[in-house]
Amino acid sequence: MRPCLKSRYVDVEDIADAMVLRFEFEIDTTRAVQSREAERLNDDELERRIRCAGGRFRRRRRHRRLHGGP
Repeated sequence: MRPCLKSRYVDVEDIADAMVLRFEFEIDTTRAVQSREAERLNDDELERRIRCAGGRFRRRRRHRRLHGGP
């Protein structure tokens, strides 16, 4: 093993509580999840509207091409 990597590894018996405890914390993601869910619902509604509108516009273009009307 390279000398620079040896300093990063510690035997399990040598792990101190301070080494582990400083990385243990919890993050409250409730607000972030609620915000993302609201965005997703808005995105789904927008996508549905675009899909529905796209279908109507495609039919109109095909109608114009077949019948020469507006």
